Amino acid sequence: MTKADWLDFFEAINGRSATEEEIAAALAAGEFQDDAPAVEAAPVQEAPAQPAFANAQETPAQEAQTQPTFAGAQEAQQQRLLRVHKTHKRKLLLQMLRQHNLNQPLQVLKLLQ
Repeated sequence: MTKADWLDFFEAINGRSATEEEIAAALAAGEFQDDAPAVEAAPVQEAPAQPAFANAQETPAQEAQTQPTFAGAQEAQQQRLLRVHKTHKRKLLLQMLRQHNLNQPLQVLKLLQ
């Protein structure tokens, strides 16, 4: 979840904007990912020109490197979705507790599962 998504979600649930302390606590808890990149990437230097046959030989190796990266991206996406789901579940529980003052224990138990 991005910081902007988290802020929108927070405002929808709480009816107010988040404080700096709440934003920092949510970031530390992993409820969203910081939008700003941590470190700037070094400028990319062009590789020296190579004969066409050398590029053709490197293609299978490059494809092999791409597959683990894609699998890693899928796993990261699944982990992010799981965190978002847990956060959403927690927010729904808090909202239900506020609205119904614990009058619906079965629904609360279902959300806790």
